[in-house]
Amino acid sequence: MVHKFSKEDREKAKSKRKATNQALKKRMLEALEVSCGVVSAAAKVANVSRFNHYKWIKDDEEYREKAQEIQEIALDVAEESLIKRLKEGDTTAIMYYLNNKGGSRGYGKKLLEYGGGSTQKIAEIPRIVWVKTGE
Repeated sequence: MVHKFSKEDREKAKSKRKATNQALKKRMLEALEVSCGVVSAAAKVANVSRFNHYKWIKDDEEYREKAQEIQEIALDVAEESLIKRLKEGDTTAIMYYLNNKGGSRGYGKKLLEYGGGSTQKIAEIPRIVWVKTGE
């Protein structure tokens, strides 16, 4: 026996799916705000798959913009915390900041070669070290 659904039934089902999807997106965005943009934590709280989140990012411009805005806010919070640590004289924060923001002034990581030849001991493997470049 074949069940045939009327056009009206199909439209109702489509409308219900759309409303459910919108509710899931809203729940995911709220969870992203709470988790400061951490997708796996938000997906768990919202009971939404990461796959759906990334599909919505790809397919839904409004959802993508809201998710990106949440990411930007999370970055702002992290930058505020970093600046606070810089002002407190935190050496690790200072090194991180100079490495990532101080390139135009010659700060950053530089690969220095130790040793030579075709067979090197572990102690001779190239290492990344902090140096002030450009001098």
